[in-house]
Amino acid sequence: MRLGYLGNTFVMIGRVSIFIDVLCQAMPNAMLALSVDMVENDLDSSFRVIPNVDFSRDVLALQPERLLVIRDSTSVWTEQGNPDRIFDTLKHQKSNVTLARVDQPA
Repeated sequence: MRLGYLGNTFVMIGRVSIFIDVLCQAMPNAMLALSVDMVENDLDSSFRVIPNVDFSRDVLALQPERLLVIRDSTSVWTEQGNPDRIFDTLKHQKSNVTLARVDQPA
């Protein structure tokens, strides 16, 4: 950041059900089309008609209360795999971030 730019590896960690819920709230028509075409085993049809979106701006930014950004300049790539590993990483880094365990969508 001192050089005037920000590098972002954009690692997302979370429950698949929560990501699906976030997508359904941001893009209900696209998600409906995908679900119908998945049942019909015809995803090509969906991908031809679903508009391109900026995932950060058009999906994630609409629900900032469901996001957490952590600056991590001290670690290397690790497989986070499950929420307990994330909590362990934050504890190891002596992070002041307080996280809530959320099992259900807000």
